[in-house]
Amino acid sequence: MTRRFLLITITLVTVMTANCVIGNQEVTSTGDLESGEFKNLFPDKTYSEEDFDHQTIKFNKEYDVSELPLAISATRIIFDKKYVEARLYKTADTANEEGKTYAKSVTGPDGVVSGDSVMWKEKERDRRKCVPKAGRSEAGCDQVARYGGFLISGNLVLLCEGLGMVDAHNLCRKLIEQLNE
Repeated sequence: MTRRFLLITITLVTVMTANCVIGNQEVTSTGDLESGEFKNLFPDKTYSEEDFDHQTIKFNKEYDVSELPLAISATRIIFDKKYVEARLYKTADTANEEGKTYAKSVTGPDGVVSGDSVMWKEKERDRRKCVPKAGRSEAGCDQVARYGGFLISGNLVLLCEGLGMVDAHNLCRKLIEQLNE
């Protein structure tokens, strides 16, 4: 009986270890998503605010873009029960240059979401979330980027909520696919 228990335990530990290793390999194999480098998904597409008039998209807030260089509009929406910030630019080139620079600054684990270094101050609180400090039970939290990543499609820059870049990109891709139906 003890020998059987030991054999079952060893087998389970081996299977669990193999699953962890395989799972980690799948996450790191996303290459382009992990590095944040990607191409404009639909470079010839020109989006407008009307494209977001869809039953699965709920408008949450509009932002003043006077301090966001070359942006036409910026809106926070709720899609698939997550926040997405949609920024429209006049052209795809503008989205790829200015839009990418500003989106990159507030997304992912290195996103700057508070303090003097925030590039665009308009409603900066919306781009961060409070995460409890590790190992502490008392009050207090770390301010981290709400948006795990961003994608560009045509003249549109989407900042998408997610636990990591892969989750955020999956949400962005799902929204872009829906906008292009």
